Amino acid sequence: MGIVKIRAPPGWQPSTQDPAQLYNPSNITVKITSPLQQTIKPTPTRGAFESTSEVMPELSVENFVKLATSQRLVTPAHESYDHLEELYWSYDKIDTADDPIYGADVQSSLIDDDRKIWNVSKGEYGQLFNDLGQRLTRVNEGAYLYFGMWKTTFSWHIEDMDLYGINYLHYGAPKSWYCVPPSQAYRLERYADTLFPNWAKICKNFLRHKVCMMSPHLLRSKGITVNKVVQEERDLIVVFPHAYHAGFNHGFNIAEASNFGTPDWVEHGKRHRTCMCSDSDKVIMLDMEPFVTKYQPDRLDAWKAGKDEALHPDDPEELEDVWRMCKQVVDCEGEEDLPQKLRERLTVTTEDSEEQEEVSEKIRKLKSLCKKQLNHFKMFREVLVGLKEIVDIVEVDDWNDVNGTIKEKEQECTPLSLSDSDLRKVKAKALKSKVKVRVKKSKKADIKIYLDKLPTQPSVKKTAKSDAAKQNIVTKLGFADITEEELLAKKNMKKCYYKHKFWNCKKCTYCLKPDCGRCWACKDKPKFGGPGVQKQKCQERKCSNPMVRGCDKCTWNVDYIKSTL
Repeated sequence: MGIVKIRAPPGWQPSTQDPAQLYNPSNITVKITSPLQQTIKPTPTRGAFESTSEVMPELSVENFVKLATSQRLVTPAHESYDHLEELYWSYDKIDTADDPIYGADVQSSLIDDDRKIWNVSKGEYGQLFNDLGQRLTRVNEGAYLYFGMWKTTFSWHIEDMDLYGINYLHYGAPKSWYCVPPSQAYRLERYADTLFPNWAKICKNFLRHKVCMMSPHLLRSKGITVNKVVQEERDLIVVFPHAYHAGFNHGFNIAEASNFGTPDWVEHGKRHRTCMCSDSDKVIMLDMEPFVTKYQPDRLDAWKAGKDEALHPDDPEELEDVWRMCKQVVDCEGEEDLPQKLRERLTVTTEDSEEQEEVSEKIRKLKSLCKKQLNHFKMFREVLVGLKEIVDIVEVDDWNDVNGTIKEKEQECTPLSLSDSDLRKVKAKALKSKVKVRVKKSKKADIKIYLDKLPTQPSVKKTAKSDAAKQNIVTKLGFADITEEELLAKKNMKKCYYKHKFWNCKKCTYCLKPDCGRCWACKDKPKFGGPGVQKQKCQERKCSNPMVRGCDKCTWNVDYIKSTL
């Protein structure tokens, strides 16, 4: 499964303080120093989104609640959790919705020290495992608080050092969680590489950066198992090592999260693959030697010497075959020790000395390539290109075998020898032979009587108010038609000494369109043969959701936010 939900017992409370006082926003003195404005940008593949964030001005928890419940950011009306999930993944409101604000990674805790739920044991395990959250978060509380609002998202990722993750929902609206079992983590990584090739070039393990969101429907269409859990108040969510998870908040809530380990995690911690891009210096690493000393004493000497080599516990079988083959090639002393298939490919049955030297050179190069592959496996879950050609490994990108068999059956049943017209005639004859009910055609008079009985729609006269609304539409050169009230509402969300201009949202349907090459603006561009004098954007790429630029001196306009509650 990779994820479990645990309901806290009725008698357990995270604090001795009264919950009404503990969760009162006015009583929470901690500040959200770096709230994140999240932008979920669609990609050409429906159901796949890029997630980026920008740090916004500091917020108190009380003001964050006012922002989360304001008219522009409040949770929309819905009938059920499933209905709200449909609204989250819907493309209908992307062009007009405001970007939500997430109060993530706030260094504090609302759970008393003697009630820390991630202290897995007060006995022999406690000395090693209970302070992992403190060491990873670098704060005394050993946990982070998360203040969410509608549509705030935690994109697909796994925990640092492949540890267990635990999340307790203190108060507020639920969270929806998606989780891929650890045994299928490689499938998610491989499919994400095809969906986000630009990110894959920047960082091989880019999913650790929480930069992409993929719908469960899209993943399931490729044969990837996705489990869904809805977390409500007083629910604990435990995510297992190397289980990719993602989700979103239904509205304003307060949650607390940390990490912990168990003896079963030690092998995951030894084999975890960290980020290797420019942000790798920010990654927190744990010294695994104390854990190996305690739980794997027979492998301690090999670990210290750097000879304790193995694949990650959740690597697929196809990589295990490559790893075993490489170990066998590296450890072999002569041609006779090579695997049978490799020997048949490399050896040539001839007495020519030059060709025999060529075979020995191939074996030497193969050994060198296998050594590189073994080192490569320590950081990346992929086979080197040179080795792929030798072992004929085929990496699968679609694991939906059931859909494949259905398609093959449909192709087999289709009468290819018949034309489309003949096929329609065959289907019509089959229907006539099976259906014996005769339907009498309706007369025009009967239809007219039926239509006369239907209630007529009252005619709506154009009022002066509707005419005034049309007159309030502001036409700007770089933006689609938008009302003056909408522009003022966007401006009034923040206040600043400087007057900031509007900027393209870069996520709406029109922003993502390519240049048409037909309008006057495109014909002026040099790439379409124009002189490049006007220097204006394509008229079919006018942004429908302009955003106000910001700076370090911007602050939230709390008075205006209060008026929209």
